[in-house]
This record gives sequence, structure tokens and C-alpha cells, in this order.
Amino acid sequence: MLSILLFNMDMKLNNQIRLENLHRLINEAGTQEHLSDVSGVSRIYLNQIKQQRPDPTTGKTRNIGDSLARKLEKGMGKPVGWMDQDHSETVETISVTETEGYIRLDYLDIQSSAGHGKVADSYPPLIQNLNVLEDWALQSFGKNAVEKIKIINNSGDSMSPTIQDGDILFVDVSRRAFEAEGIYVLDWNGRLLTKRLVAQQDGRLAIISDNPSYQPEYINEKNIDSLVICGLVRGWWSFKRF
Repeated sequence: MLSILLFNMDMKLNNQIRLENLHRLINEAGTQEHLSDVSGVSRIYLNQIKQQRPDPTTGKTRNIGDSLARKLEKGMGKPVGWMDQDHSETVETISVTETEGYIRLDYLDIQSSAGHGKVADSYPPLIQNLNVLEDWALQSFGKNAVEKIKIINNSGDSMSPTIQDGDILFVDVSRRAFEAEGIYVLDWNGRLLTKRLVAQQDGRLAIISDNPSYQPEYINEKNIDSLVICGLVRGWWSFKRF
């Protein structure tokens, strides 16, 4: 029993090391998209690994297997076994300058579509991360903003005039279930969407666009398995269009 426990602990540690090294490689490559290109790994699959999204067939979190680890090493010119080594002391590859009183919110290099939807994939990021005033984050998002708030870009006009094309969204990825009417980031039939979810009197959920040019879609017991709530949009930053 003890040997099994130690084996499971070693596997967990090894998976965590590989995940940390994946983030280092993304940082070295400049973008997740570039790492995908040089290693020959699907952008969608690489993004699922990075976000630790569960396998829909098993429900288990996707891990970096030996084959994937070797591909990433080869693509980035690393020696065999580099993915299995703890490089936490090599701070120059992942160092981020932080100012006292500020916290860093991580940017996810995907776009959520306020339109008919995009197939989930990675895109060249406009920003790598965002340092924000800690007091502002606490007031806006509550505690543990670093862990639960991620930044993505919105694409499309279906949530206009509320959210515009190109706006930056602050998404609470800890909110993975429908709680009340609000704007959510959804994976709906393989499309990554920014939409408003509204409960209906007949028990259905309506996927609604604030732009009246787009027709609502409805979720019921038959198609509920096609919906994955990725997070609740807690705020957004818009930019003046000239």
C-alpha cells in the first residue's frame, strides 16, 4: 500500500514538473502558437493541456505523456529528459517584474467569440499578462484573484453594445456552473463563445446575444452535454474606436 502511495505521489510530482516546464517553453517560444508549430503538436491539444481541461471520454485531467514531452523537447532544442527536470532555479526564463502593491493576472492566448463562434484554438496574444493594483482586484473580484481571474480577448459583435470586438475580458474560471443570469464564456458544441445565459420558465437555458441581430439558442436536457461553462465574465475593458 505504501509503495502504491509513493508511486502516485511521484506521478503527481512528475506531472506538475512537466506542466511547469510547458509554461517555461511557451515563455521561451514567445507564444503558445509558435510552440505548437515548432513541436508539431496540435494547438487545440496543447491549449487543453495548458488549461488542464479534462478528457471528455474519461473525465480525467490531461497530462503530458512521454511522447508529448519528447516532441516538446525536440521542437525547442532541449535535451531528452529536460521536461522531467525541475528548472525552478532557472528564474531568468520565467521571471516577471512585479511592483509592490500590484498582482499579475495571467492572459490565456485564446479568443472567445461574441458571434457565431470560433473553434477553440490558440491565437497570438496581444499581451502576455497584466499587472493590476491589488486593492482594485480585491474590490472588483474578491480574494484569490490571481488564481481565479484570467484575461482573454473577445472577438465579434454579438454582445454589442455591452462588449465590443477586441475588448479584454476578466473571466472567473472558478465559476464553472450556471448560477444566475450573467455573461459567461462557453464551450458550446465546440465553439468558444461570449454570451449571456438566462434561465427560462420552462426549465431551459437561453444563450442570448445583446446584439438583437443574433437569434438566441436554447439548452435543454437533450443537448446539455454539449455545453461547458468555462467561466463567468466579471468585467471587461473597452477601448475607444477611432
